[in-house]
Amino acid sequence: MKQFCKPLLFKFGVLISFLFIQVYAFAQLGALDMTFGNGGKVITSISNSDATANSVVAKNNGKIIIGGSSKINGTDHFTLVQYNPDGSLDTTFGNKGIVATSIGFKSTMYSIALQSDGKIVAGGYSTSNSTVSNQIFTLARYYSNGSRDTLFGNVGVVTTIFQSGSSSIKKVIVKPDGKILVGGLLSTMTFEEYPILAQYLPTGILDNSFGTNGTLITGVNVVNGKKKGVSDMALSADGKIIMAIEAYPVAANNSSDFLLVQLLQNGKIDSSFANNGFAQTDFNNSGDLSYSLAVLPDSAIVLAGYSHASGSLTKFALGKYQANGQLNTSFGNGGKVSTSVGTYPAIATHIVVKANGSIVLTGNTYYTSEDFAIIKYNSDGTVDNSFGSNGVVTTDFLGHKDESFSSAIQADGKLVVVGHAMDNSKYNIALARYSIDELSYYNTLKGTAYFDNNKNGTKEADEPLYSNLNIISARVGKDTLLVNSSTGRFTVYNDTGLYVTTAIPYSLFHSAVPSYFTTNHSTYFNTDSISFAVQPLPGKRDIAITVIPLSPARPGFQAMYKMMYTNFGTDTLASGYVGFLKDNRLTYLSASANPLYINGDSIVWSISNLKPMDTGSVIIYCRVQAPPVTNVNDTLHCAGVIYPATGDLVPGNNVSNLSQRVVGSYDPNSKSENHGGSISISDVASGQYLEYTISFQNTGTDSAFNVYIRDTLDAKLDWSTFAMVATSHNYQLVINDQAKCLWSFNGINLPDSNRNEPASHGFITFIIKPKSNLVVGDIITNKAAIYFDYNLPIITNVEKTRVVSGILPLKLLQFSAIRHGKTNLLQWTTADEQSTDFTLIERSNNGTEFTSIGSVKAGLTSYSFTDYSPPTSRGTTFNYYRLKMFEKDGRFTYSPIRLVNNSSTFEVSLYPNPAKTKLQVNIESDKDATVQYEIISQGGQIQLSSSWTVQEGSNSKSFSVTNLPTGQYFLRISLSNKEQSVLKFEKL
Repeated sequence: MKQFCKPLLFKFGVLISFLFIQVYAFAQLGALDMTFGNGGKVITSISNSDATANSVVAKNNGKIIIGGSSKINGTDHFTLVQYNPDGSLDTTFGNKGIVATSIGFKSTMYSIALQSDGKIVAGGYSTSNSTVSNQIFTLARYYSNGSRDTLFGNVGVVTTIFQSGSSSIKKVIVKPDGKILVGGLLSTMTFEEYPILAQYLPTGILDNSFGTNGTLITGVNVVNGKKKGVSDMALSADGKIIMAIEAYPVAANNSSDFLLVQLLQNGKIDSSFANNGFAQTDFNNSGDLSYSLAVLPDSAIVLAGYSHASGSLTKFALGKYQANGQLNTSFGNGGKVSTSVGTYPAIATHIVVKANGSIVLTGNTYYTSEDFAIIKYNSDGTVDNSFGSNGVVTTDFLGHKDESFSSAIQADGKLVVVGHAMDNSKYNIALARYSIDELSYYNTLKGTAYFDNNKNGTKEADEPLYSNLNIISARVGKDTLLVNSSTGRFTVYNDTGLYVTTAIPYSLFHSAVPSYFTTNHSTYFNTDSISFAVQPLPGKRDIAITVIPLSPARPGFQAMYKMMYTNFGTDTLASGYVGFLKDNRLTYLSASANPLYINGDSIVWSISNLKPMDTGSVIIYCRVQAPPVTNVNDTLHCAGVIYPATGDLVPGNNVSNLSQRVVGSYDPNSKSENHGGSISISDVASGQYLEYTISFQNTGTDSAFNVYIRDTLDAKLDWSTFAMVATSHNYQLVINDQAKCLWSFNGINLPDSNRNEPASHGFITFIIKPKSNLVVGDIITNKAAIYFDYNLPIITNVEKTRVVSGILPLKLLQFSAIRHGKTNLLQWTTADEQSTDFTLIERSNNGTEFTSIGSVKAGLTSYSFTDYSPPTSRGTTFNYYRLKMFEKDGRFTYSPIRLVNNSSTFEVSLYPNPAKTKLQVNIESDKDATVQYEIISQGGQIQLSSSWTVQEGSNSKSFSVTNLPTGQYFLRISLSNKEQSVLKFEKL
């Protein structure tokens, strides 16, 4: 049977609590990525002559492509170079990673952009021959392998002449409709200079709907012939064109200012933007120049360059504007920020914006030689002092003239900066990669885990990898990191020092060998490996089930549910059944497997040959009945059941309850919780888990190669109890002590919904406990950020769960069912019964087919019911109970299902939990007996073992736990080595 992202829950009816996870302790952010090139830097020489990189694109697959120029045989060529993710040249691209195109006599490439089909559009200029110096607007297109697209323009090249003079492209944008928009500079024969634009159809033909026959010369005034070309350009959310103009003279002192210009889609000035379409910003009443801009998700605009006060050094300069072009006065100093780079002149040439709103400026600092320079700012404009040295990083390549002109953020969050570096005789293409988030320096531990069924410590061909193993790597007294992978392969990044790494199987009936692995490094960039053999304890029975909603419940629409069942034991379940008990407001439509039979609201499937650690699933399709039967904000109650469970050591996981709120319209990228918006204070106190599902869908126009999901858990959640349940795709998870979770779906290749809607979906399901000190009225809020490749994140809805005095709308505060002597005792308490009429008590032998065995009239707040003759038909010794609570208007709601093991001759409870010095164990027995008791650690080691003679009736015994280390433990009580009861407790 297929092994599918197995749930991590259900260890003796409860979850494994993870060890306390503390914060990363890695080196300073902003360091060069030593896994890239030579110490984080790459230098590429072309034809042993000058070469430079003016533009860079970080591709979805981790490769890096740069555009610039190289001098070959004395003339400049359009040049593309593609690198692998490690910085080596990609030999599948062009000629061993390099493409140099001669256009006219000489040509230089300033900007590149990728189309959705992977083609590369490059813009710059060319000259017609050696005797004419005028530059010509030049555009070229290449296939993804570097060969020229000969169907574009004239054998892959388009040139556009505006009027007498020189023109060049400085920025290329591929619009969502496939059209190509370019901006640049026109220098006339009379020394006047203008920003110019052109728009082309995908074939390379000028788009006559734009400007004048596809071209546009913008009307920016000219003073003393100063440069006024388009230095950068971007599109607003509604398709308007935002341009950064390289310089703009001010008549009063002939200095220059930052200048933004906004155009309508047809190229006309947008008079509603700033001052009749122009936003002019002075920093120091002297010389300010802007080179790069970016548009934020909220439509705000950031513009970068340099500021220069009279008599002072040039500084990195940054301005932030509202969507209407007005300065954002809450940012920096009235919307402006100027930052020195040490005591040297500095210029910012490019800007990138992180998904969290932080801003990174890349450029250059100048002293006796030039170096790359980077400054990182927080979203409010303050310098991020955790980055580099007080927010600043500088990089020297060859000790001569090193200048950067462009930068990009890769899908993994690393920063790539490109330009050139000079040796003794020529310029070379230079690029560097930096870690600007979380990890910078680290040591790497790579490993696998596998089922060692024959316990020989060697992986055999028929022994599969063990997925979803919890890997905990701890540096004693400092930091701990948890990594979880669904593939059986994992990677852990650690700092220097002594680390102890342990593997925790999610079943108590398996142990990992070796029990731990140590690494101790005094330097970085070391790599170790480990293979954990997961070995079974024979003859253990534990089958489990969980129900996950795969879609929201909307009145009149289809709803999907996934019922997953797993054999967590170490023997094979030869045959059995799984059942889905649906809410009566759901109409069953179909399922991924044909059911064995349907009886009312119960749908049952047969299962067979469920081997140890195998997982199976059924997807169930229902329709939510339309109003007035089902309305928005109603709660649907469903359950999943697996049986028979004879000899099951963890009977509590044989039933899975789901409460689902009915919603109206919805976003496919969403977050939901299985309690339907509320959890009772009694369930909080008893340590019940919340179950969250994060749903995501690629609604873009191309496949998402990688998907990343970040989730910061609410402070009211006990995140040390976090555990995975299931996911739709293979993942790796990392958690730190700030309750920050990061799921990485690398190589997911999630298709877009336009091409393959069913396959465009994915999900994550996990469970976690609320903190035990919550009170009625507390609200637990949670949301997630979903990243598709390097796009800005999609933020889900805020899912709210309120702590209430009862389970709404059931008004049920507590419901239990236990073995009491030779009978089964049901007890429950309620609140707010003004509209309650009566309650039916229903019983089932299989968890799906229920019959009424009695009723009680409403009017009290505390109830009990005794089942004096619980049957044990169909070969099972388990009984399932639920309450059907009727309102006076005839409507009713179901309680969660409770399970009683009739084979037990004793009932066990313990107190207090958590325990500090003593643990009191109570046994209610229907006869005299001798029981064996054991205290077992999470890793399966027996800490205490002895026997205890109990008598018919109530028995109590105290154990000292003073010497037990702090952590989670299990108390196992056994009778005649056959009947067992297992309870979990925590040692403080």
